[in-house]
Formats: sequence, C-alpha cells, structure tokens
Amino acid sequence: MWESALASVQHPVAEALLRKRILPSWGSGFEKVSAVLTVRSALQANAKAQTLFFLVPGARDSTARYLTAGLLVGDFAHCQGGSYLPAAEVGHLFKGDLLLVTPAASPAREALEELKLLPTFP
Repeated sequence: MWESALASVQHPVAEALLRKRILPSWGSGFEKVSAVLTVRSALQANAKAQTLFFLVPGARDSTARYLTAGLLVGDFAHCQGGSYLPAAEVGHLFKGDLLLVTPAASPAREALEELKLLPTFP
C-alpha cells in the first residue's frame, strides 16, 4: 500500500530506495516510504541552512536505523549520480553531522556498519 502511494515518483533515487535492494531487506514498506520522504525532505531543506528533526509516531525500534540508512544512501546517491539527476538535486543532502538518537545503540551501529554504499545507477 505505501509503495503504491508513491508509484508516480519520478526521481531516480526515490525509485531506487523504494524498488531496488539498496537499503537493508529488513525494512517494512512503511520504513521504505519513510526513508524516501526523509531523503526528499532533506533535499528540499538544502535551500537554506537549518536543522531537520524527524519524529515518526508508531515507529518500530528499527525505523530510526532505516531512516538513517536512507539518508546516508540518499546523500551518497545525490553526490554520485550527477548525470542521472536534475542539476538542482546534485550534491550532499546534509552538511555537518547526522545524529541518530535511539535506545538501541548497538544494533543501530551494527546495522549501519553493514550498509554498503556502491554506485548502482543504470
């Protein structure tokens, strides 16, 4: 249901986050869509310096890890996918630090250490 809600998304990074095996396979449909919305929000927030704070009601323990993984993958893709993206979308999604606040620090660290960032554009 969540994935079909964004079926008309015409952004290569969003498409990849939703439909390719880029993010960890343990994420639910809700987490995949949330990761896309997080990346798109960070991209739109690049217009001015600001702090983004994401609060996800009803999230599971793994949701924060999944959103963080989505932001890391999105940042990498927007830096590496220059010829596949609109010029205004090329570059880092965030400048500075990415802070993950979670009561499950060890599983979060392990999950993010397992994340492999490799160029996979067409």
